[in-house]
Amino acid sequence: MKPKVNYDRPMLKQTLLLFAMSMVACGMASAGQVVVFDVSGQFSGSDVAGPLVAPNGMFSLSFDVLSNPTPLPGTVSSLGFDIPLDYFDYSLNGVAKSVAVSEITFSTLANGGLFNVTIGTGLSAEEFSFEGAQAFSGTTAAPVFSLGNYAVTNWTYSDPSNFDVETVGKVSIVPTPEPSTILLVSCGLVAFWSRKFRTN
Repeated sequence: MKPKVNYDRPMLKQTLLLFAMSMVACGMASAGQVVVFDVSGQFSGSDVAGPLVAPNGMFSLSFDVLSNPTPLPGTVSSLGFDIPLDYFDYSLNGVAKSVAVSEITFSTLANGGLFNVTIGTGLSAEEFSFEGAQAFSGTTAAPVFSLGNYAVTNWTYSDPSNFDVETVGKVSIVPTPEPSTILLVSCGLVAFWSRKFRTN
């Protein structure tokens, strides 16, 4: 005969309330999804070697941004906007390089599309400029980034010693693993096991 299960009703109510609150909190945490921009390319064979460039060198760069970011104050125009920078990674021939990014500017299709990355300041600044599709929907004041691959029609790199103009490349916008997803599962398991172990 199957034993009768007795529930601690007050504890069960608390557990279910905790579970419901966890679901809401975890769902809210995922509202501002972080996406990653990835792009790579190859420098010209005639380039002068430097900290971030090498003849025929392969580079890759990536950075994080909210899918619905708030542009930096004072940067919004009809042609584009700057984003706040959280994380930036740059490598040359597979070796990570330390860089000081001063700004990342996204452009409308009318202004060339995609984005520019400026590293450093003044006459010694280095800049990548990627042109192609517009990488966001909405307005420049309230942009929204969508996952996908964006063709690069051309890209340039410039520093005091070099100026590259290339036509091959691709920008990818991919999701980051969301901690809130893991939290959501954890919240559910905690609530389930709490209920299970409160029974006799």
